[in-house]
Amino acid sequence: MNILHKTTYILILVAFFAAQVTYGQTGKILIETQLTRYGPDLKSNTYSVNITANGATAFGKAYDLTNNDDDVKTTYDLVQYDASKYPLKITINGSYVVKPTQMGGPECRQNDQTTLVAPKNLSMGVCHGRTNFLVLDLPQTNGMIGNCDNLTILKQIQLSGAGYSWQYKKSTDTQWKYFTYGAQYTEKGLNFNFKDVPDLKNYTGNLFIRFVVDYENLNTNKIETFESDIATYSIIPCSPKLDHTSSPNLTTCSYGNGSVTFTFSRPLEPGEKYIFNRIPVGNGVPSSETSDGPEVEKISALSYKWKNIPAGVYDFKYQTQFGNNTPSTPSTVTNFTITPSPPLTFTATAVQPACSTDEKGILITAKGGSNSYYYLLDGELPEQKHAFTSPHTIKITTDGEHKVIVVDDSDCIEK
Repeated sequence: MNILHKTTYILILVAFFAAQVTYGQTGKILIETQLTRYGPDLKSNTYSVNITANGATAFGKAYDLTNNDDDVKTTYDLVQYDASKYPLKITINGSYVVKPTQMGGPECRQNDQTTLVAPKNLSMGVCHGRTNFLVLDLPQTNGMIGNCDNLTILKQIQLSGAGYSWQYKKSTDTQWKYFTYGAQYTEKGLNFNFKDVPDLKNYTGNLFIRFVVDYENLNTNKIETFESDIATYSIIPCSPKLDHTSSPNLTTCSYGNGSVTFTFSRPLEPGEKYIFNRIPVGNGVPSSETSDGPEVEKISALSYKWKNIPAGVYDFKYQTQFGNNTPSTPSTVTNFTITPSPPLTFTATAVQPACSTDEKGILITAKGGSNSYYYLLDGELPEQKHAFTSPHTIKITTDGEHKVIVVDDSDCIEK
């Protein structure tokens, strides 16, 4: 007598989104070159920077000092290149000769080279010059970022004579806004949590970010600016945190299914629902259900029970979805176990009277199951079941064969 019915599962595969970082096919390198003038006795000097991509020249420039003071001269050049042509080979050469006030005036002849194999920044120097190479590319993402998470863009800044800033713009903004140095960015790059930027707290939608370098051009007395490409991030709500997973989780019967209860950090917002996903560890097909689906019971504003799960160990992942199909961030993978309940077993032994005046009976002994037992005699209906404590003798008043069924409080039977 088993009132637990087998359920046919319709397996719904849920796509959980993850942000992936890529770089554009076209890029820009800002070249900052500083040359130190040796003094009035300078006889000659040369300094050159060359960039080649797969054997083809991408940039080449020779620098010269024409005046005779002891200043530092800084120049900026912007190189646009095809990022698919990595690696980029960078070579610098420098030399100078100083007129001797006596025999053997000082001189220098040096060169250096390196290979740029990925979007990163370099600094190189020879003789009287130093050159910083700043890749202006920003990573582009084709995924989503939760508005309770950190957004990080690593970019080591190695500039000597220029200022720089990180700027953002929401989809509703008409002007670029500035991140704060020391709080949201440093010379190592941009790193902030949305809750720590008042203008971005709880924001959802597209977020545009760029990197801007500016310096004063002493020749024109104007501020020159160099802008990176614009990185676009899709900002979505964060899923509630999973505070607790019930354990142990026993099947209702040894041969049946069980359930697990999840407790979260916050209630669902209006129009928001959970999407649950489980995968049997080792082997099996993913199964999915929503918080308003037939297999999920809402226990409280924070807790939900996923029912009718076969025994086993499962990887578990979830996210929420709003009525407009906007997803929240996917959770990390946790796991839970559904353990088979101890099987219910029982024995029934006829108690024969010693004489005609003694009572007859059936001695029943049960174990396993839920340890709360009931018996049904001779075809009694489920609602007629009798509770008993094992062992127990059922009084029999009529001779002949009698049929006994024992169940527990989940109506599990012996199998």
